[in-house]
Amino acid sequence: AGNEKVLRGLADKCEKSIFGTAAEAVQDLSIPRVKDYRPYATFKGQLTLGDPEKYDTAMCIDIERYFRTKVAKAPSASSYVVAEVGGDNEGDVKMEDIPDALTSVKNARTYKIVDESAPGGKRDVDRDDLAQGYEYGRTAVAIAESDQNVTKLETVASFSIVGFIPAERYEQYFNMGESCVTVAARSNDKARLALSSLVHALAELESYVVARIVLKDGKDPQLVLLSPSIEPDLECLIDVPLPFAEDIRLP
Repeated sequence: AGNEKVLRGLADKCEKSIFGTAAEAVQDLSIPRVKDYRPYATFKGQLTLGDPEKYDTAMCIDIERYFRTKVAKAPSASSYVVAEVGGDNEGDVKMEDIPDALTSVKNARTYKIVDESAPGGKRDVDRDDLAQGYEYGRTAVAIAESDQNVTKLETVASFSIVGFIPAERYEQYFNMGESCVTVAARSNDKARLALSSLVHALAELESYVVARIVLKDGKDPQLVLLSPSIEPDLECLIDVPLPFAEDIRLP
């Protein structure tokens, strides 16, 4: 009782402290805690309508794009095995934060090819002896080193508007994956005014924007749908990826 009184007095003197029983502590573990994350910018650049290099009337708005919803993945688990006593553990990597009876698993990869003359019908080959290929159905098609860039689209980072569609014609099952929010660049009043005009125009016309985005140079393009969002302290565009990959692959 005396210890409990001392601990309670200490908890009362500390800010944001909670004093409870062991049963309350166990019950508190069942309450999920929302983890705060710092904003992560997926794209910083210009949102364009038309080609600004060819037309003076093209629209360019300095924007920043951040994650709005992100899939929460479970913590990754590590693999361990029981350490061999008195054996040669030279290939194992010892970890300081695990019991002495365990060692971490070391992964190794080998490459084999079919060879009827070899034991087991397969033999090992070096990675340097392999050639890159393209999987076409169930067939592996070899690709020469000079033609390896054929399957990769050369792109530059960009965020361009492709077109507009009425909100009533968009089906919700088109939504694919995580959502992002696009806001005007910081300390840029001109961009804030331009984006606000676009957001209000979309809201008044009840329309959405279909845009093509390339996050970084060399990345595959992606089609996204942007919808207007108007709140007292924020005017922005919320986008979700669309289920189209091969429809627009022009640099």
